[in-house]
Amino acid sequence: MIWQENVNYIVMLANYWPNVGESLVYGDIQVDYLNSEIYADFEYRTFTVQCNNEERTIEQLHFVSWPDHGVPLYSQSLVPFLRKLLTIPQGKAPVVVHCSAGVGRTGTIILCDLCLRMAAREGVVDVLKHQHNLRQQRANLVDNVEQYKLAHLVLLECLIAPQTNLPCDDSIAKSIEKIIQSNSLQHHMEYLKNTEWQDHAMQASLPTAPEPQWATKNRFQDIVPSAYGRVYISRYPVSDEHSDYINAVEVDGFRAPQRFIATQQPLPHTVSDFWRMVDEKEVTTIISLNRINKDDLESCIFWPTEKVEEIKPVPYLKLRFHNKTKHENYAIITLHLYNNKNKSNKRTVNLISFKRWPSNKIIPDNKDDLLKLWEETDRVSRGNKNPIIVTCHNGATACGLFLALTFLIEKILLEQQCDVCLAVRAVRRNRKQFVNEKDQFIFLYQSALLYLSGFSLYSNFSPASTSNN
Repeated sequence: MIWQENVNYIVMLANYWPNVGESLVYGDIQVDYLNSEIYADFEYRTFTVQCNNEERTIEQLHFVSWPDHGVPLYSQSLVPFLRKLLTIPQGKAPVVVHCSAGVGRTGTIILCDLCLRMAAREGVVDVLKHQHNLRQQRANLVDNVEQYKLAHLVLLECLIAPQTNLPCDDSIAKSIEKIIQSNSLQHHMEYLKNTEWQDHAMQASLPTAPEPQWATKNRFQDIVPSAYGRVYISRYPVSDEHSDYINAVEVDGFRAPQRFIATQQPLPHTVSDFWRMVDEKEVTTIISLNRINKDDLESCIFWPTEKVEEIKPVPYLKLRFHNKTKHENYAIITLHLYNNKNKSNKRTVNLISFKRWPSNKIIPDNKDDLLKLWEETDRVSRGNKNPIIVTCHNGATACGLFLALTFLIEKILLEQQCDVCLAVRAVRRNRKQFVNEKDQFIFLYQSALLYLSGFSLYSNFSPASTSNN
């Protein structure tokens, strides 16, 4: 079909494809996978297709972040993909769009593309009109209300949202200075606040009323998990119906849903809940961001140390101190976690304790220190798919800044794009108290510059790519 219809572009919305460098033969047609450019949520691939001694080049846009059931986690993840799709020249040959069934995801992308082209041509959009026309041509295109809702949110992102993405080229320092010294930063903060509803529009309705019995497990009653992203643990004891509660929320990483768990540093009476969560979520990396105030009766060292080498948070769990490696700004404490219910019951847990961030400060004293902590976290957790626990005094101030920095740096690494607003928006979904202060936004911009200064030629960045050369 591709050959017969002279197709040059394929838009793919499902999740399968062979490896780069492979050559596949289908009858008298040979497909060679030459190379790809990798972006956050999609890949842009190049193939050569040969048939009867004739060779053509085919380009493929593959959106990789759309689950087989449901819709993408974030509407803005589709924006770069659709903008790339809009650059495809029209009129020469049809563009093939496909997913698994060829109706739901396929229809949503076609609907968005039609509306964006209408907006560019006429200055208005008519979603219902295009949806009606699509259904006349194929039943079930855009096959549920969530996909129809998603199309509207994507159009808002493409047509209304301010441009907050900065290319990591030799002009980025001036661009960031201009943002910090003008009203742009305040406008971006207000925009994020005013569009919070968009980030929750795709979430299912859940009961939000907290139970009164949870209050004693919260350090601050205004920082509690919402219904979205709340972490549940098993009841212990089973008879206690409120023992499944812990003040912790899931947070998405860059290209990694639920990569992190953000939580308050345990209260003395919630240490057992914390380690039950570590055990149940199979966590092997913990980041403790704030220095623990030993004079505060509501705070405690919640891990075994050289002096107290073993603790038993609950009867079936035992934690033993194994090793401590001291660095200038942090220490890595290696622990062994034993679960008596398991035969293979020993797990190694690395706890990174940051030394230079008092809990009464919204930013650490030194940006370089936090970047080094990110590098250490990346090194220790590399290759591990289990969630990383990030904890601070209130579970919000330091956690939010560190998680936004992590998202920001990983986007810079992959795409060579600096987008502080997107980083904040991504981590703030399940905890609205993350990164609410202007000084924290400035800290993130300046940290991005500091990170980039490590690349003497960062103006020569190009999108990550793979090839068979």
